Amino acid sequence: MLAVNRAIDGAIAALAWRRAPAVERRPRPALDRAFDIALLALAAAASVWLVAFIRESVDLAEIGWVFLLGLATAARVLVLIGIASVVWVPIGVWIGLRPRVADLAQPVVQFLAAFPANLFFPAAVVLILRFRLDPEIWLSPLMILGTQWYILFNVIAGTTALPVELRLAAQNFAVRRLLWWRRVILPAIFPAYVTGAVTAAGGSWNASIVAEIVQWGDTDADRDRDRRLYRAHHRRGRRRAHRARDRRPLPLCARLQPAAVAPALQSRRRASAPRLTLKSPPS
Repeated sequence: MLAVNRAIDGAIAALAWRRAPAVERRPRPALDRAFDIALLALAAAASVWLVAFIRESVDLAEIGWVFLLGLATAARVLVLIGIASVVWVPIGVWIGLRPRVADLAQPVVQFLAAFPANLFFPAAVVLILRFRLDPEIWLSPLMILGTQWYILFNVIAGTTALPVELRLAAQNFAVRRLLWWRRVILPAIFPAYVTGAVTAAGGSWNASIVAEIVQWGDTDADRDRDRRLYRAHHRRGRRRAHRARDRRPLPLCARLQPAAVAPALQSRRRASAPRLTLKSPPS
């Protein structure tokens, strides 16, 4: 049996020795450069075709208006991410510094992050339409409703990963309050926070497609808002017209009449006005 094993080993060694060594692939900079140039030319041609296709159906003014609306949505997303960070970063740090609380809170937060927030959209729209709220303000929380949890559980994970030695060193040097936040905890959780904030921003952009155009039956929130604004503007216009009519100056003949003649003219007008007389029915 030993002789058979030695024969097999010898045959394998002979085959390995006869095999030609692998030729090292030499880089070809000219070919790589040509491939890059062709890829860039293809991307440029696709961009030119896309711009020409858009110009055929949409004018430049509408493109600029869409760009401005996108900037408004981006500003709304950034503001909501900032508000969510101010709320959930201290809570996440407090939870992460307590391992028992973190073990209980992390599954709940991950479940909330996976829960579809668009199930709450009909209830929010009903409340907005019922209480005549401004959609531009009260539709914004719908964008951050399902994505704020990414910030929370990433901050919890970053805080739990804080080295114990660093925490003890901060306690020994009496680093507290604002200095502790600036020098210890914020630099430690910053990578985890960036991950959560970027994920939350992407989810908020996706939710903005639904949150900015909501409809309940035949009632559109934006259309209802525009209708209410039109009615309020119309009412203001009517009040302004009534005030202008009340402030209208008197005719010149009325202003030139002396004060003694005016009562006589008024009594003459009353006397010349037709009067309605009621005749008793014949018996």
